[in-house]
Amino acid sequence: MKKDIIVFFISVFSVLSLLSLERAVGIGWDYHRDSVTYAEDSFAIVDGILEQGIMSIPNGGYYFITAFFNQDIYFITTYNIFLFSITNIFFAKIHWKIFDNHKKLITIPLLLLLFNPYRIHLASTLLKDTTVIFSLTLVFYYFQKNKLIGLSLYFPLFLIRIASALYLSILMPLRYWKYLIIPLLILAYLYPDILVERLDASNEVSLKNREYDNMPTFQEYGYLGSLFRGVLWPFLALTGTFLIFTPALAFLFVALGSYMNMLYVWKVARTTPITLYVFMPMCIFAVLAPGFASYIRYVYPLVALSPLIALFYQESNKKRIN
Repeated sequence: MKKDIIVFFISVFSVLSLLSLERAVGIGWDYHRDSVTYAEDSFAIVDGILEQGIMSIPNGGYYFITAFFNQDIYFITTYNIFLFSITNIFFAKIHWKIFDNHKKLITIPLLLLLFNPYRIHLASTLLKDTTVIFSLTLVFYYFQKNKLIGLSLYFPLFLIRIASALYLSILMPLRYWKYLIIPLLILAYLYPDILVERLDASNEVSLKNREYDNMPTFQEYGYLGSLFRGVLWPFLALTGTFLIFTPALAFLFVALGSYMNMLYVWKVARTTPITLYVFMPMCIFAVLAPGFASYIRYVYPLVALSPLIALFYQESNKKRIN
């Protein structure tokens, strides 16, 4: 318990420090457009969702959270800082169980795992990403202990982000993936127009929705370009090498987080955070995302958990985590 408390307060301190630095250099709470929406329109959006019925809540669940906090910038930010710090406790618990056996409190690998600068930045904002990462961490952690409890914890995550259904690949051992092929083929056969329309849309609209987003989209190659994007973007996101193509300051923290993930996994297990469990859903997001900046936010829960997922699926570590 003492170790958990220390991790919690160090995590809080890290976010407050970055928050102070960002404000000092002129990065305000409204830097992200979605933050403004949460702070100004949550009440109206919640009313609209309720008028349409409870079936409209999925994907809008975070508006209920921000409305609960009265659209208050201070309270919502405090809430995100709290969740980030709790998430770090779960990260640390897994790390200690596998590698340190509770003998050491803080090690360099643990610092690499916990203090990903992009996660710290997200925790200092009003965005829902910290809630999504926290929720997915709970699902992953408790699914290893009790599958029913783990799956039940997924429901709140679904209400916040419908696309999180793709995250569930991290729970399924590869030997069971073959059972997904037939249902997917049936869906593709029954609803081919939906798939084709989405692919066409991703190749017709501009995927560069931020001025600093210079990531190659390969749209000029049509469906083949979607395939290129689906293979390349996940690799670039997991390794941080996307910075070569779009060396923008806005992407620097994202890249640093990926470098820290790779260094952490290499130091503790001589492997990489790239596994099919995270790579495959990231491929799908790459095909469907409206731009690389949006893509990063959709896949970042997988990127954040990728080191722990890679370690868990090493056979020698499963019993230790359980």
